[in-house]
Amino acid sequence: MLCENKLEKIRQNNLRVTDLLESIIDIFGKQSHPLTILELKTLLKKKNFSPNKTTLYRQVEKLSSIGILQESVFSDSQRRYCIVEEGDHHHHFYCKQCGHAEELPHSLCEKIHKVETQLKSRNFKIIKHSLEIEGLCAKCNS
Repeated sequence: MLCENKLEKIRQNNLRVTDLLESIIDIFGKQSHPLTILELKTLLKKKNFSPNKTTLYRQVEKLSSIGILQESVFSDSQRRYCIVEEGDHHHHFYCKQCGHAEELPHSLCEKIHKVETQLKSRNFKIIKHSLEIEGLCAKCNS
């Protein structure tokens, strides 16, 4: 169902739905962590797709521009992407040693949303916010 909702949103934005685009959405829909373009390319190869990096960047940028994917950039300067629901926004923990990234608890995101709401009620205009926590994951810390 997740994939169908995303494909409908693509159609509503007058973008062409291709087999590659469907596979990209399917891959992101099954991930529990953000992916780099290189990781996406590796997973697409397992599905018998071999697009070049420029094509992948273009496809991912399209999906980001219509709110299907969210981009995160950690201190390693790698752009990572994850699928999001309408109006949703993710924050992540990033391991500086192994590169593992995972979504922070939704309750934390709700608290950040409350802060934004309070600021807006005081006539602040929020343009963008970003919160990424970096450190060592449990495996690297042991």
